[in-house]
Amino acid sequence: MPFVDTERFTEALNLDPEFKIAARFWNAIVRLEIGDETYVLVIRDGHLESMAPPEGNNLMTVARNYDIEISAPIEEWSKFFQRVPRPFYQDLFSAVSRHNFRYGGDMKMFFAYYAALRRLFDFMRSYTKVAEEAK
Repeated sequence: MPFVDTERFTEALNLDPEFKIAARFWNAIVRLEIGDETYVLVIRDGHLESMAPPEGNNLMTVARNYDIEISAPIEEWSKFFQRVPRPFYQDLFSAVSRHNFRYGGDMKMFFAYYAALRRLFDFMRSYTKVAEEAK
């Protein structure tokens, strides 16, 4: 089972009014590494069009340019996605500042749409293996 239930998550996020407001006008490709799993999130006009592994498995496909890249080991994501995370795991920026999370890409875009990213990850919390194991 993948770490994130991408289909349910994509459908639910696109119905979320808070994400819709925070992400309006946003067009981006976000590369998300959760341990060994890589996801490419395609966002068009504030709508998450898709969240899927990169097509192909060669280095050129996996290493292509993305607008924003976020990565961490699976152990770190498991702490981040707890229903009630420990201090400095409750927010993406604090996780980057204090733990083994990395981010890169277009920093102007990252901070301009930080509210959308924050909502995206808060929402994703309910669609991960961590949430399933907590039930």
